[in-house]
Amino acid sequence: MSGSKMINIIARGFIVLVIFSLILFWARFRCWNKLFSNIPESSRILAIYPSGLIPGEPPPHFSNKKGYTMSELDPNEPNVHFSQVHCSLEPQLFFNNAFGILKTLSTPYDINEKIYYNNYLCFDKRKGLIVSRYKYEERSDAGEMIAKSIELFAGPHGVSQTPEPSLGRFNDLIMGDIQSRSFWIYDNKLRQFYLLDFVERTVKKGIQLEKSNTRELVAIEIINSWPYYSGSVGWISSVKWIEKYKWEYKEITVMGESNEKWYCFSQDMIKTYAPAQPYVSVLDKTGQIYIYDSNEESLKPAGYLPRPPSLFMSNEPQSQPKELLVYKALPVYAILRTPPDFNKPPERVEVKYLGMNVSSVSREGTAMTLAVFDPNGKQIYRVNTNINGIPSAQAIYTQPPGSSLLTAIEYGIESLQPPLFELASYLCDDIIKPSAGYRSLFILPNSFMGMLGRAMPQRFVEKQILALLWMCPSLILSVWLSNKIRKDAKLTGLSSMAVKAWMAGTIAFGLPAYITYRLTRYKEVMITCRNCGKLRRPDMDTCHHCGSKWDLPELVAPNWRICD
Repeated sequence: MSGSKMINIIARGFIVLVIFSLILFWARFRCWNKLFSNIPESSRILAIYPSGLIPGEPPPHFSNKKGYTMSELDPNEPNVHFSQVHCSLEPQLFFNNAFGILKTLSTPYDINEKIYYNNYLCFDKRKGLIVSRYKYEERSDAGEMIAKSIELFAGPHGVSQTPEPSLGRFNDLIMGDIQSRSFWIYDNKLRQFYLLDFVERTVKKGIQLEKSNTRELVAIEIINSWPYYSGSVGWISSVKWIEKYKWEYKEITVMGESNEKWYCFSQDMIKTYAPAQPYVSVLDKTGQIYIYDSNEESLKPAGYLPRPPSLFMSNEPQSQPKELLVYKALPVYAILRTPPDFNKPPERVEVKYLGMNVSSVSREGTAMTLAVFDPNGKQIYRVNTNINGIPSAQAIYTQPPGSSLLTAIEYGIESLQPPLFELASYLCDDIIKPSAGYRSLFILPNSFMGMLGRAMPQRFVEKQILALLWMCPSLILSVWLSNKIRKDAKLTGLSSMAVKAWMAGTIAFGLPAYITYRLTRYKEVMITCRNCGKLRRPDMDTCHHCGSKWDLPELVAPNWRICD
C-alpha cells in the first residue's frame, strides 16, 4: 500500500470517527438529560433542621424540603424558626457543565506569565509578586475631582508601589477570598500562610508548615469547586418572624454564659460583621478540611469531603477534590459584638467556631451528600439523596417511570462506541477532571464502563469479569464487522498484511473503522480470470486468487508499411 493511500485512509477514518462520536455524544446527552429530568424534585433536595450546630436546639431530623416549614418552629417561641442546612442538585448544573457555556470572572486565567483573578488583581509569575491596580478620585486645588490610578506590588516581605527585590518572591500561590479587604494566601513552595491587606499595605506572616508535613493544600478560605454555583450547600440561621413573609435574624444564646447574646453566621456573612475573624478554612488534596486558627497558630481537623454513592459503589467516608463534580464547605461561626447594634462600630468582637457543613456531588452527577461536623471535626449527621429509599445513584436508572427504557437506550448508545475507547474509559480512572467528563467525546469517564472502572477493587476478579461482560455487545459487533471486512477484502485483492490491519483496526475502532473501509475500498469493475474463473482486479499484474498472469496475445510487427 502506497504512502498516499495510507494517508488518505487515516484522514478519512479520523473524519468518520469525529462525526460518529459527535452523533453518539448528542444522543447520549439527550438520553442523560431525560434521565435526570425524571428525578422527582423532592429527591434532589436535602435539608437538616435544626442544623445540630447551635447548642440549645433539639436534635435534627431530615427532610426533602428546603426553606421554612411549620415543622421548623420552636414550640416554646411560636415565631422562632430553627437553623437549617440544605443543598440541592440543580438541572442546569449539567447543562452548563456539558458545553462549558457558563464562565465566571472569578476563575483565574493565565496570560503571558500572569495569572489574572479579576480586573484589578493578578499574580506576576515572572516577578513573583501579587499586583493590585485600582482607580480612585482625588480633589485638586481647584476643587475638581481628578481620576487617578495606583499600582501596588506585594511580596512575602511587604507591599510597595514599585516591584523592589526586597519584597521577595511568591511561588505557587493559593488565593483566599480576594473580594475582601484583607485576604489569606498560601504559598505551596514556601509552605507559609500570609495575610495580605492592600488598603493598609501590609503582609502578615502566618503559620509555616514543616517540610516533613505531607499536607498539600488546594484551597483556603473559600472551599468551593464552583464559585458561581450557590445551590450546593446553604445555611439558614435561626430567625424570628415579624409578620407574614418578613423575618429578621434573632439573637441566639449559644453557650448560655451570663446574658451575652451571640449571633450565628456562615462563611458567606462572617467577614461582613467580623472582618478580622481568626479562623480560615483549609482544604487538603486528600479531601481533609482543616481550620487554621491564626491566633493560636494551629491547624485543626474540621471535617472532610464526603464521597456520594455511585452506581457500582456505596458511599465511602471520604473523597478527594479531584473525584467530585461539585463540593462546598460552609463553616458556621458565632459572633459576640459589644455593643450588639450592627449599625454601630463594635468596641469588641469575639468569634467562636461552631462547626462545618459540607456537601458534595458525585462526578457522574447522580448523587449528593450533605454532612455536618462539630467543632472537633467529628461527623455528627450525614444524609444522601435517594429515590423511594434507594440511593439516587442507583435508583435514577430504574425507579422513575420510563427510566429503565432510557437506561437500556443509553447502554445501547455506549455499546456503539469503539471497544478501544470503552477500554480507555474503564482504565482512565480519574485522569479526566469531573468538570470535563460531560464534554468528553472519545473517552467517557461518566459512562457505565467508566463508573465500573472507578468502583472500589475489593473484588478484583469479579470486577474484571463484569467489565468483560459489559463490553460484550461492543466486542461482538466489532468481531462481526471484522469478519465481514475479511471476506470482502479477499475478494478485492488486498494483501494478507492489509487484511490483518483492517481486521485489527475494526476490532479496536468498531463501526467507524468499518465505515472507513467501505468508503476507501476498491470500487473498479472486476473481470473474470481465464484461469480460475473468479473475479479479478484489472489493475493488478496477477490474479489475486490463483496468481496467474494476464494471457495477452503476442504482438507481431506487420509485414507492410505505408509509403508516401
